[in-house]
Amino acid sequence: MSKWNQVLYRRPAEPTFLSCFKEQVWYREGPIIETKRIQPQLLDEDVDHSNSDEQPQEVVLKKEDLTAEEVMKLKQK
Repeated sequence: MSKWNQVLYRRPAEPTFLSCFKEQVWYREGPIIETKRIQPQLLDEDVDHSNSDEQPQEVVLKKEDLTAEEVMKLKQK
C-alpha cells in the first residue's frame, strides 16, 4: 500500500495574537469545505407557490403613448 493514501492534514492551532486581532476587528469565518459540500434543499415542485405579486400585469396604453412601430419610424428620421 502506498504511503500517499495515509497522508493527513492537521490544521495547527491559531496563534493567540491572531485570535486577539480577529476579535478586535470582528472577523467572521468564511465557508469551509464541509459547508460548501452541503447541497441546498430544493423547493418541492408539487407545492403551489402562486402569489398575487407574481401574476402578470396588465398595461393600458394612453392616447399619447407610442407604439413600437411609431418608435421605429422616429428612430429612422
